[in-house]
Amino acid sequence: MPVLRDLKELETKYKDKGLAIVGVYIDRLDTKYNTLHNTIDSLGITWAQVVGSGAFDASNRYRIKYIPHLALIGKDGKLIHREISLQQKNNLDTIIQEALGN
Repeated sequence: MPVLRDLKELETKYKDKGLAIVGVYIDRLDTKYNTLHNTIDSLGITWAQVVGSGAFDASNRYRIKYIPHLALIGKDGKLIHREISLQQKNNLDTIIQEALGN
């Protein structure tokens, strides 16, 4: 599973080509808000974070069964690639390029 630092690099590389990253935080916010906030700040994450009921709606829509979970979703909201695993991490550039039509 790619880690947040990997996603930060991918965002920098592909944001001008149409890649947008959205974090979906489905853990209990009341007990872990400071951890989430500190992680976002320390890594310089600038992409949107969905929390609360919106996060649960997204996790239900895309059938997120575990965390962390990485999926590639098109601009139209359709799922392009589900459950990107550690083995696929090295191919993530290729998966993104194909999704962006590059």
